[in-house]
Amino acid sequence: MGTLEYDRRLGAVALILTFAGTSCADATPSSPSLSGLDLWTVSEELRIGSADDSATALDGVGSLALGGVLVVDGHERMYVSQSARREIRVFGPTGEPLGVYGSAGDGPGEFRQIFRIGIFADTLYASDPSAGRISLFGLDGTLLETIPLRPEGLGPDWVPVPPWWIDTGVTAVSMPGYLPMVREPGIDAQVMLVRVDRSGGVLDTVSLDVRPAAGTITMEGPLGPLMTPQPFGAPISPVVSRNGDRVAVFGEMPRPAETVDVTVLRAVGDTVWSETYAYVGRPLTDGAVDRAVETGVGRLSPQAFPDREDAARQYRAGMTVPDHAPPISGGIFTEDGSLWLRRATLGEAEQKWTVLDPSGTPLADVVLPGSFLPAFVRDDTVWGMESDALGIPYAIRYHIDR
Repeated sequence: MGTLEYDRRLGAVALILTFAGTSCADATPSSPSLSGLDLWTVSEELRIGSADDSATALDGVGSLALGGVLVVDGHERMYVSQSARREIRVFGPTGEPLGVYGSAGDGPGEFRQIFRIGIFADTLYASDPSAGRISLFGLDGTLLETIPLRPEGLGPDWVPVPPWWIDTGVTAVSMPGYLPMVREPGIDAQVMLVRVDRSGGVLDTVSLDVRPAAGTITMEGPLGPLMTPQPFGAPISPVVSRNGDRVAVFGEMPRPAETVDVTVLRAVGDTVWSETYAYVGRPLTDGAVDRAVETGVGRLSPQAFPDREDAARQYRAGMTVPDHAPPISGGIFTEDGSLWLRRATLGEAEQKWTVLDPSGTPLADVVLPGSFLPAFVRDDTVWGMESDALGIPYAIRYHIDR
């Protein structure tokens, strides 16, 4: 592996994070609408997982399935990170087990924690925040290199965190943690992304912005404090393509609201597109709030919150419940540069995602099962994670029926 390249394409990763600070533009007659679009459905093609077969049994993955725990290579092989087992499981196009990469430990190719995985060229990378490094594997499972990429020199308010995204030049981008937000729950947090070199030295500060404390719920478990996103707030993490070359930025989402701003950036000073969309707000009901609590607590780790009743009490107490749900609650980029936006989820059996093409034009709405967490989209196929009624997790591939 060569030396770390300084690739300015990654300046797109949070050039600005305006989740709360940018006012929405007024709707105009020409504003495209996020309503009344064609409807796409999905049909299941493949399901991997088991309660009894150790070769295919999978860990639960929580809400990080949105772009962090599952990736697919050019041969349709699927890689699924297993946080509890500290390993990455590999499956073939028809679901056959192909092997396991990594294991628990501190040695080469071992993990204390697997936070995020991704693929660039013919290399699989895995971020290990606890160990302060990234491991690089060949797609055959061979360990290529372990790089200590914990950014240093950020100051006393920042917790160094290994990078989340690596591009084809092995440029790395990290989102450090903001300590005062943990020490003083309820204060606004600073949001910063930095480029780091091979030794962890900071090359460039990509963004510095404010994330309102109202965007998160702070909970206290036996392993310490945890902050989880508000269920009815705007997205608080950047929507970044899997190789970090595009980032979606959202404007303020007032309630009730009629418009929302979306901007996609690709490089420093380079806006791919920016648009103001009209939408119809959805009023929140007591039933929707109850379902949001159930869903939010269900995605919390049982290890971090073994007392589920206490977790539900803390979650509900920390919720901010507006009159209307925000238009967008998350997103994911597809391989061709399209952007899928998760619409307001009010606990229904199904969820709706709006597809914007690479230029920002609304194409259609995709209907997915309510418990499905999409992680990777290519052509007419979407991969992700889902748990059944017994809580058994599965990796699932759906075909998109247009």
